[in-house]
Amino acid sequence: MSRYHDRAIEMIQHQITRVCKSACPDADFCEGLIQANVGQGHISTEESVELMQALVDAVSARRRERQQQSAAQRLAAYERQYGRAS
Repeated sequence: MSRYHDRAIEMIQHQITRVCKSACPDADFCEGLIQANVGQGHISTEESVELMQALVDAVSARRRERQQQSAAQRLAAYERQYGRAS
């Protein structure tokens, strides 16, 4: 079971890392991985809670980052179009 446990944790953490780089961060796939591994007994419920919290934090942080990037791009486009007011 240790091998399955380690592999499950590694796979889930890898997916959380991918969410941190995604252009459209979404937690659904990773949530499914966590639930499936709990169902199979590869990870404990406590570990699933920790992993879910890490996932939620990663998705929220990435969405905030994308919103800030979008706002900066819109501002830059506005300034290019209308010139910076002095």
